[in-house]
Amino acid sequence: MRPFSLIPLAVAASIAIAQERVAAQPSRNPGAVYATFERNGENTELIGLAVGDPPAGTKVTINCTGAQCRFSTKTLEVRGNVKIFALTDMFLETTLKPGMMIEVRVARPRAPEKIFQYEIRPSAEPATKTLCLPLGSEKPVSC
Repeated sequence: MRPFSLIPLAVAASIAIAQERVAAQPSRNPGAVYATFERNGENTELIGLAVGDPPAGTKVTINCTGAQCRFSTKTLEVRGNVKIFALTDMFLETTLKPGMMIEVRVARPRAPEKIFQYEIRPSAEPATKTLCLPLGSEKPVSC
């Protein structure tokens, strides 16, 4: 059992950590990507990365650029009905360095492809961008 005097310190520490946590979460719709980051000095930690409620047959492509990336591209396919398609485990080292770019492409059957980009910055939360790739097009546009 913790001494009573340590409980307020633990609560204060968790509040300080929560204030540094940055959540980049698009509106709830099938195939949306949910990403949660936590800043720690110049580095950013990836807390969670997932695709919400993707229909069966959805292809998810993860592109990673930067010196710390363990892979450049990985493509996965959703089989069956899934509420949350977790991607956090794709990053064994979850500390992201400034300059890294994570791009998640979600291609649902018979729907425009959605592109979610997260650029890791040294002194601010990740820059986020959401683009759509219309069916039959090669150039992404703003959603």
